[in-house]
Amino acid sequence: MAEQYFVTRGSEGLQKYSYPACETVESVFTSAKRCSGVCMSKNGQFIAVCNGSETVVYDVVENKMIATLARKRTMLMTFSPKNTHLVTWKQYQVSEDCPENTPNVEIWKLDAAEPQQEKPVYGFVKRGQSEWSPQWSEDEVTCARACNAEVQFFENNDFSAVAKRIQRDKVGGVYVAPGGDPYHVALYVPSIKGAHAFVQLYLYGTFEKTAAVAHRSFMKVDNVDIKFNKTGKCGIIIASNDVDKTGSSYYGQTLLYFISIRGESNQIVLKKNGPVYCVEWNPTRDEFIVLYGSCLAKEPSST
Repeated sequence: MAEQYFVTRGSEGLQKYSYPACETVESVFTSAKRCSGVCMSKNGQFIAVCNGSETVVYDVVENKMIATLARKRTMLMTFSPKNTHLVTWKQYQVSEDCPENTPNVEIWKLDAAEPQQEKPVYGFVKRGQSEWSPQWSEDEVTCARACNAEVQFFENNDFSAVAKRIQRDKVGGVYVAPGGDPYHVALYVPSIKGAHAFVQLYLYGTFEKTAAVAHRSFMKVDNVDIKFNKTGKCGIIIASNDVDKTGSSYYGQTLLYFISIRGESNQIVLKKNGPVYCVEWNPTRDEFIVLYGSCLAKEPSST
């Protein structure tokens, strides 16, 4: 069985513990006492740490440092699905050192042959933290990022040229479904001049407005998130309002919708009113769980 462990972050920095014994384990990153940002790769092999002067990537399994990135104010980070790249986000600001429109989101290639990196392979401006990270397919064949009025796609981690585009009046977010070829992409378009907001699901490369394989529109939605199942064939749309104008909830209102590549687009009706706290898919089966409702919250699962 592979080594099991967990990492904690506190006033003494990062510490690695064995599991289930919960005993401290010597690690190359234990000395990183100042951490403005920390991120673990999905497979648990790598951890990225910003220590205030630079951003460092460690191999937790091999217990060694693999890359040092010349960025000292990193706050958010995420690894690409195959851990070939690290994406960093820092607070956008304008100064003598950072002129206007200096990228604050940067993509770095993690190359063992170049452990010291001064420049990223690609960068862009994203002032807020909402939907800040680009989205890869699981095999990293395609990578998408949302701009103000379009979605740009890059292929095979070549960021020197845009391979494909989706152009709309406004783009609120893009979501690349898990699974291999053929790929599917969901696009969120917020409300413009009183028109309905909507989510459309496309087969990758076929992005005409009338080519969507599934469509769902909403009224009075402030935020949208989409969680796909493991195969990427269906997903849950989480549509929420910051303020519930009916006055029935202090937390606003959240509605759930089911969407699939078969064209299904249905609202998920819950048995109890109240806020939605969490929605998660079972990683091995086509079923999901919703934690919702005022005290006491309910935990139903659905297939």
